[in-house]
Amino acid sequence: MLLVICVSSHTIYQFDSCRRDPLRSVLVKSLLNKVLMKMNVKKSALPQWKSVKCAQQEGGVECGYYVMKFMHDIFKSCKEVQDLEKVFKTPREEPFTKKELDEVRDKWAIYFNDCELPSV
Repeated sequence: MLLVICVSSHTIYQFDSCRRDPLRSVLVKSLLNKVLMKMNVKKSALPQWKSVKCAQQEGGVECGYYVMKFMHDIFKSCKEVQDLEKVFKTPREEPFTKKELDEVRDKWAIYFNDCELPSV
């Protein structure tokens, strides 16, 4: 699950590639709202949650690749968070193809390989 938090609109966009487990979504919202209330955020000021229809994974182990693909698509297509609703206006719920997952995995691998990590 990927949560995109837009502070200016007070909205949390939820990309969940495993929506077949609705309890999971309820637990995430409840937990984050409780954390915000502990930080003295008024109940009336809690964020609005928007569930974005997105590709659904077939198995239970591809979630990391789906989150990376969602992140890649967002950075590639959106100039501002408000553009999320425009970009994902035509929802895609069918799973990503193996080719799409391989491409995003390769892009992230290249990116992280090019990063210079501080020596320990």
